[in-house]
Amino acid sequence: MKVEISRRALITGAAAMLSGCGVGDRVTSVRQGLLFYVVNERMLMRGRVIGRTPAALNAVLAQNPQVSTLVFQEMQAAHDSDAVREMGYDIRTRGLATEVQSDSVLAGASVDLFIAGAARRMVAEAEIGVGGAASYARRLYLAQMLGSDAFYEFALRAAPAGGIHLLTQTEIERYGLLTEPIIRLE
Repeated sequence: MKVEISRRALITGAAAMLSGCGVGDRVTSVRQGLLFYVVNERMLMRGRVIGRTPAALNAVLAQNPQVSTLVFQEMQAAHDSDAVREMGYDIRTRGLATEVQSDSVLAGASVDLFIAGAARRMVAEAEIGVGGAASYARRLYLAQMLGSDAFYEFALRAAPAGGIHLLTQTEIERYGLLTEPIIRLE
């Protein structure tokens, strides 16, 4: 199953994120597989991780030391799982939080990047889809990020061959993907 987000939902999410900008706020955009928007202490990210993406992320963070939260919008399955793990370890070392909004869609290895957050938050209605990529490096990474390899084993079983399994709220909670309860907007 292919996970997609509508252009309207993506624009709505980006507009909501940027609507809080004041005169002194700084918005930065860099393209290296991912698109980054920095507003105050939050960085909105969307796209796909490629080999050059870790360097681009480091450059944006160096220019914006106030960033404390990475907000994932549409995050496609990564082209480079080594780059995902490199970024993930860096995110955890920096103590950055990760977050998905109600219109966010994560697919495949981008979920591995999300779980790197020191704090991980999710607004209800976000879609998180895991793939079943198997590797010792991924097993070790997920165990280090979540405290066990149970999520790795689950993802291998749950995702159809070459496809994506959309996680339920129960699965998200069972495997410890969040550090805070799901946020419900009323």
